[in-house]
Amino acid sequence: MEMRPTNSELVRRMQGRVKWFCQSRGYGFVEAPEIAEDILLHQNTLTRNGQSSIVADAQVDVFVRQTPQGLQVTELINIVKPDEPENNACATHGASDFVPARVKWYDEKKGFGFVNRFGDPEDCFVHERQLGQAGLGGLGSGEAVCVVVEESHRGAVVLAVRTWSQIGEDKGATKQGGQWVQ
Repeated sequence: MEMRPTNSELVRRMQGRVKWFCQSRGYGFVEAPEIAEDILLHQNTLTRNGQSSIVADAQVDVFVRQTPQGLQVTELINIVKPDEPENNACATHGASDFVPARVKWYDEKKGFGFVNRFGDPEDCFVHERQLGQAGLGGLGSGEAVCVVVEESHRGAVVLAVRTWSQIGEDKGATKQGGQWVQ
């Protein structure tokens, strides 16, 4: 287990599994096999990593620190999504197939919501299944994402969704100083 001091606190590196994460509450928990207590995962930690949410059962490599309230994730190093079904639309579409969109609204309890492609006022239906395939647990109103949309008899439907950082990684870019560089 790698340890490093930061601001006179001891920070430990560990691997674990996302127990649950609720975007509307802004937090969730990670469980690690070497410790008995749950580890708090706050929305701010995800945001610093370019994520808006994370799906349950994702495997994570994290740095953790002890706080007066308990253990807390301070940094996400790596996220491995749970096993994906073979028909994962994210895997069948390249980065160039995705277009930028903004989340109009998303209801975690109902498991669906709507996005609008930039420059197009038409609502595009997005279901929790597409979020799970992208390793996302939810979306926030106003959040910028990238989507692949198909027209159906009911209107525009999102086939795949990605975060900006996922698209940057797909295009072979690397993050330097908080910016994507090709």
